[in-house]
Amino acid sequence: MASFFNIAEVPSVLQYPQSVLSDPVHRAEFESGALLSRTRSTAVPRTRELFYASISESSKQAIEAWEEDDVGYGGQAFNWTDPNPLDRVTYTAKLLGPVAYNLHPQDPTRWQARLKLALITESSSSSSLSSSSESSSSSSFSSSSSST
Repeated sequence: MASFFNIAEVPSVLQYPQSVLSDPVHRAEFESGALLSRTRSTAVPRTRELFYASISESSKQAIEAWEEDDVGYGGQAFNWTDPNPLDRVTYTAKLLGPVAYNLHPQDPTRWQARLKLALITESSSSSSLSSSSESSSSSSFSSSSSST
C-alpha cells in the first residue's frame, strides 16, 4: 500500500474541513407532513480536505507523481496520518478526486494545492505513533502557515 507524499510544505491549519462522505440518514416525508428518518446500517466514511497555501514547483511535481504513479488518481488506497494534533490517527484513505492546483495569487512561481480524502478505515497501528510519523513534515500542521 502506498504512503502519503512527503514534501517540505505543510497544510494550512486555517482551512481544514472535516465531514462525512454522504448523509448517513434516510429521510422521508409523508403527505400528512410527518417525517420518518432512520440511520443507515452501513458505515459512512469521513472526509478530510487538505489545502497547501504555497508549494514549490518541485513539491507540485512530487504530488503529481504520487497522484499518478502511487495512488492512480484515487484508485488505490494509501496510509495517511491526520495532521490534527488532537487526532494523530493513521487511516487507510483514498483520494476523492484529482488534486486541484492553482497558481499562488501573489507569487506566480509557487502553487496552491487542494485535495480531498475519504478515510476508509483506521489503521491497526494508529494507537501507537512512531517517532517518524510525528516528525514527518507532510503530516504536521504549522501555526505559521500562510492563508492566502
